[in-house]
Amino acid sequence: MAFDPRRLAVLRAVSEHRSFTAAAEALFTTQPAVSRQIARLEQEVAVQLVVRGPRQVALTPAGEALAAHARTLLPAIDAAEREMHSYASPDGGAVRLGAVPSAMASLVPEALAALRTVRPRVQVRLDESWSDDLLERIARGELDLAIVSAAASDVPAKNTLLISEPFVAVLPSRHRLARRGVLSLSDLRGEPLVVAPSPTIRRELVRVCAWAGFVPEITATVGASASARLVAAGIGVALVPASTAPKARGLVVRPVPDVPRRSLVLASAHRKHRTGA
Repeated sequence: MAFDPRRLAVLRAVSEHRSFTAAAEALFTTQPAVSRQIARLEQEVAVQLVVRGPRQVALTPAGEALAAHARTLLPAIDAAEREMHSYASPDGGAVRLGAVPSAMASLVPEALAALRTVRPRVQVRLDESWSDDLLERIARGELDLAIVSAAASDVPAKNTLLISEPFVAVLPSRHRLARRGVLSLSDLRGEPLVVAPSPTIRRELVRVCAWAGFVPEITATVGASASARLVAAGIGVALVPASTAPKARGLVVRPVPDVPRRSLVLASAHRKHRTGA
């Protein structure tokens, strides 16, 4: 029995959204088209896959089983198609790149602009996530390359160091520590901290604070934009990699040299034969 990948993708979307309408929106198609694809898939396998209700749908045990297979098969099919396309197009092809948010906001745009000048036909598909998730997707073959934090890089993948940078403290301009030119980690003892929602950075922060003899008082876990606003409002201070430090009125940035540097590395999937792209 041969499965049509397009119908498996529809079944996966239905399993995730439990609604033909929501699945259609996720797939940028129509609700009748989703219904037709599911009906055809049921005819092919000769088993009912979906129980249709007035407001939502449910998967039968057979539907759940096939959806689970689809979540494994579809990334593998996509990777195979991209790899074959790369072999067929020596000056083009496609690469799937994942990156942590800080790299996506700093390194990636300039790197892709430089790539476009020398290899304009190479297509790069981007995904933003955290290091642990990116490394799992590298292992599953869903990504070709991933830019991850060094703290999570001790995995069986080929890694290339991209940058190593210090941490800095971001403070309100009227903060008691703002007049100092350089801070130590112990200066932040008892300060409410605003941290990025990165599991890797949070684990590293807890570790280095324990090394300095205190437990960090994390008051907020937010992205870079919200972090700058919270610090400016006096809600807390931020300890961030230097490349992610915000530049805004009402804020000052001070080096904290006794915090271990943060590295970003490029992890690549293990492949016997590498494509030109």
